[in-house]
Amino acid sequence: MGKTQRDFTPRPESLMPLLAPLQAVQILLDAFGERGVIIGGIAVGLLGELRFTADGVLPFEKEMVKRSQVVTLGGLKLRLPSPEDLIILKAVAHRPKDMLDIESMLLNQPGVDREYIRTWVQQFAQALEMPELWDDLATRLK
Repeated sequence: MGKTQRDFTPRPESLMPLLAPLQAVQILLDAFGERGVIIGGIAVGLLGELRFTADGVLPFEKEMVKRSQVVTLGGLKLRLPSPEDLIILKAVAHRPKDMLDIESMLLNQPGVDREYIRTWVQQFAQALEMPELWDDLATRLK
């Protein structure tokens, strides 16, 4: 799936509270070029506590950075994880709100690569000895 760029135009009034934090994020992203990806709540709804990964340490993180997408939002270019990688991150976090986010993303992104998601979530489930990570997601991916 490689890096892609998508443009969308959100409602201007929805951006005003986010403008200053997004400008700060843009400065951070500019420092890392194409090696960083915004993850966490901001990647889902552009709200929440920001987490930033540069280059990645784990094989999954490296893959996530490679597959990341540039989204243009009000003149800012933000690098976000692919929908598949965001679903994987949320499946591993495994909070009730993450599972709701996954359901929403699957409805809005019906063409996600389910096999890619399955492969990574099963690996995390095995490594963390938490089979419920995959079991709970498997029912949603059908």
